[in-house]
Amino acid sequence: KRLPKEELSHLCDDKKSPRLCPRCKSSQELVHAVEAKNLHMLHDLLVKKNASPFAIVPLSKEYSGITISTALHISVIQNNYDVTSMLLQGAFLMLTDNVSKSFLQGKIPLRCWGRDRTQLKSTSGSNPFDRGVHLCINRLDYIAPLESLLLLCFRGCGEVEQVRKVPIERHSLKALQTSFDALINYRKSPNVLPQDDISSGSEQVKIPWVNETGDGATLSDFVYVNRPIESALTGISWFQCKKKHSKTVAHISETVGVRFNFEVFRTSDGRGWGIRTRENEHIEQGSILFSYAGLILQDSDITDSMDSRYVLNLATKQAKGDASFSIDGKDYRNIASFMNHTCCEENVQASRILCNHFDLRFPFIVFKAKTNIPPQTELCWNYGEKLQNCICSFCSR
Repeated sequence: KRLPKEELSHLCDDKKSPRLCPRCKSSQELVHAVEAKNLHMLHDLLVKKNASPFAIVPLSKEYSGITISTALHISVIQNNYDVTSMLLQGAFLMLTDNVSKSFLQGKIPLRCWGRDRTQLKSTSGSNPFDRGVHLCINRLDYIAPLESLLLLCFRGCGEVEQVRKVPIERHSLKALQTSFDALINYRKSPNVLPQDDISSGSEQVKIPWVNETGDGATLSDFVYVNRPIESALTGISWFQCKKKHSKTVAHISETVGVRFNFEVFRTSDGRGWGIRTRENEHIEQGSILFSYAGLILQDSDITDSMDSRYVLNLATKQAKGDASFSIDGKDYRNIASFMNHTCCEENVQASRILCNHFDLRFPFIVFKAKTNIPPQTELCWNYGEKLQNCICSFCSR
């Protein structure tokens, strides 16, 4: 695509030529691959053609008034977490001659992720993090890319506290547009999650929460995410994993989101919050329900002060010998963290699968229906260890 000379200065150093240089052309192809969400093409462009996720190139279509931007900007706007993760790792490999041992173990040095945010600005004048936050707050019809924004934070571009404020800001704007009563309720408890949908639109179906016990408890103090998030010292190996290992665990090509109508409810027997199917929702045995979401940590970083009820280990037999990791679903979580324990009457079981990559260290923990589940039935599973003072329905008899 031919460009005016005044725009060409944003694209490459070859200002004399009216055409894109080879590297900028590959970077333009990278943007198109991001728009098409083609992970295979992304991989080839980053590895074989040295395409840059930070190069500013023309877009095939307009995004919120933007016609020229970077591949990283577009992946954040689309909230395509896998693409954002791959682009950031591709940038890391471009900046280093040798892949360090710590990287192969999943430890990502922050110095390689572009902490100088001025280097990530596009023609819109903002880096991908600031652009994503701006869209979240100014457009309620836009699904907030919290997962991609958190990843950018843990890669050194952005502050976590800014992301934690995004759902609160969106909730206030929604309350302002809904009714005066909704606005009053928001001002009384601004940190409480929306009662009609705790995911704020990030899931395919709405997830309401209810409390009919009269104890006044509400849902607050966490950020809802729909997938596991890589922390500052963990990273999926998009370019080192061998495809031949894919047969060792189940593999699917899309992220596992909530697929049925559930609600979070306050239990009346002192077990806190739980999950149950909503009215008229029948689930057949073997159906995939959802996956476990949270922050991926190295097991060595898990301390005794953490609530063990929310920490699930990711280890698989095939990945034995590698550094082991876990998911902490306390501060960043999805609906799965509200499932209660049962010793002998579980109707849900967990399994591990890979989604879009072949890194055995970072499988998704997916929950499936162990039995047919009728409407208004609580979902429970066995945490895998005997709990002290267990008050599940079986132990309470």
